[in-house]
Amino acid sequence: MSIEEEHFWNDLLTYAQTFYTKPTFETWVKPAKLIKIDEHYIHISLPSELAFEKWQEDLQTKLIELGFKYTRRDLEPKFHYPEENELIEEIVIEPENDLNPDLLEQANLNPNYTFDRFIPGKNNRFAFAGAKAVADAPGTIYNPLILYGGTGLGKTHLMQAIGHKILLDHPDFVIRNVTCENFVNDYIDAVRYNEKFESFRKKYRDIDLLLIDDIQFLANKTETQEEFFHTFNALTQKKKQIVITSDRPIAEISDLTDRLISRFQNGTACDVLPPDLETRIAILQEKADFRHMDVPDNVLEYIAGTIDSNVRELEGALSAVDLYAKAYKQPITISLAAKALMQAHSNGEKEELSIVRIQEEVSQYFHVSVRDIKGKKRTKDIVIPRQIAMYLACELTDNSLPKIGKEFGGKDHTTVMHSRDKIQKLIQTNEQVNNDVQKIKNKLSF
Repeated sequence: MSIEEEHFWNDLLTYAQTFYTKPTFETWVKPAKLIKIDEHYIHISLPSELAFEKWQEDLQTKLIELGFKYTRRDLEPKFHYPEENELIEEIVIEPENDLNPDLLEQANLNPNYTFDRFIPGKNNRFAFAGAKAVADAPGTIYNPLILYGGTGLGKTHLMQAIGHKILLDHPDFVIRNVTCENFVNDYIDAVRYNEKFESFRKKYRDIDLLLIDDIQFLANKTETQEEFFHTFNALTQKKKQIVITSDRPIAEISDLTDRLISRFQNGTACDVLPPDLETRIAILQEKADFRHMDVPDNVLEYIAGTIDSNVRELEGALSAVDLYAKAYKQPITISLAAKALMQAHSNGEKEELSIVRIQEEVSQYFHVSVRDIKGKKRTKDIVIPRQIAMYLACELTDNSLPKIGKEFGGKDHTTVMHSRDKIQKLIQTNEQVNNDVQKIKNKLSF
């Protein structure tokens, strides 16, 4: 390295140290090396393509500015990697081996949320690469890993995929996958019943991996934030991995304590954006293959061009087309897809799905009365339909837990939560319950 190049590189590192926090600098910038500066390019070696995102987004302008300062030429940064020609989108993912269902249930992981069923694209390649890195070396890099973005974009899928891979590699690991709401309610119970406090702390601290969904639910909950702060510290001090999802950047969550925000910002935050057209087509193709649907390419392109918001709506659109084709016994064409999506859209405009509608569909499906579903009978032929109805009310409506409980004869919100969580687990482990729930969902979609 020439003296000129050495001064150039030192100036860049000085700038990067003021721009980034120390952990971020140590992770993204320090491992990089200046190879050389030639007539047209500034050649820089990066440890991985994951680092490329940070350099391109935050440091490229500074590189060009310093390049001109030292050479009086307009130079372009050129980044080099250990595996030069591999793009993140082209990573070959080996299908994951089937995990023991008991291990999946203990970890509360959805069996479908694996890396091999996740479609990486430009919208999520940074988050995807970060998740893969954490899954390969938990507790050693990007801790905590924070995945943030709007609903239905795949944050929960990526987070649970980390759990799958770690459980596959380390079947003895204790994994806790919960929503932030679960954490809050467990803490409230521990406070209410003081003898449970030690059990609560053991549950969340004597583990190897904590996956926690929707951390924004901590806002305004000062005491719970305090407990989460200590839980966070206990895990990271033991080099245990934490993965968090949020519907927005951490800095935009109001009423989080400064020290908790500081802890989060010491980790790595990856945004998950809505998928572009090519990625939407790939997602639809994967989901069609998984359902054994024969969907022509032009139909996939039509659906992907019509639905551009999130993955969840894409899957809903594909389901609507599948149902329409089966109902009318017709092959799937663009014309049929247009009719199916128009009908699904018009249904959505005519009537917002209500708890009453869910109760009626569940009662008809199981041949029990709505009165029984809302009542207090504890026989198995009533309890399961009631719990499924509560689960669907949680999944398909925006009503709060207390509101749902009120519509089920004044049940407490913890009863609703218990029903939701129980059915979620049964869907993963009990084929009959899974089929029943899907059939009722299909009825509710028309």
